[in-house]
Amino acid sequence: DDTSSESDTAEIEEYAATDDTDVSIAGWKQHNTDPLCDGFHYQEKADGTIMITGSDKTNPNIVIPTKLKGKAVTEIGDQAFYRYEEIESVYIPSSVKKTGFEAFAKCPNLKKITISGVKNIDNGICNEDGSLEEVILEGNIERIGNGAFSDTALTSLYVPKTVTELGYYAFGYETYYWDPEDGNLVEDYRVKKDFTLECETGSA
Repeated sequence: DDTSSESDTAEIEEYAATDDTDVSIAGWKQHNTDPLCDGFHYQEKADGTIMITGSDKTNPNIVIPTKLKGKAVTEIGDQAFYRYEEIESVYIPSSVKKTGFEAFAKCPNLKKITISGVKNIDNGICNEDGSLEEVILEGNIERIGNGAFSDTALTSLYVPKTVTELGYYAFGYETYYWDPEDGNLVEDYRVKKDFTLECETGSA
């Protein structure tokens, strides 16, 4: 019956959150079975480049490598570091061109992330990272996806002029939106006033 089904689902979710076994919920695996190299789980893509899919959880300060096994690291997979409680800081170099859906979401101790030159920051990259206080965006970033930094501890964010697309609720509330007529960033005064979005001169 429905009651039994809900109970079973809750039990599975609790089990997956507390036990390091190969349990998959909504595409997320607590136990990563991909190959491991230099502390990172990875997959080799069809074009010969590398996609990072997680880590061995031993380092709280994650620096994504530019190369792994001599091949360029160009992507971070969907939910690659989802719910990693160990992570406190992240650095993503310009060699990475895409970050996957919720790549660092629900990491309760993540305080700082630097994203350098990633063109496409996918939806929910740091969604529900309650301790996240500092986000540094550098280089030729073009898109910040829906809910990218929603439900965090951020109070301000600096956006490079290369950004041309800002997703819905990118910061958890519609503080700003893109005006489709002239392509300028416009403030929406209907929302809370304790968040500041700074835009480089010339931004779209």
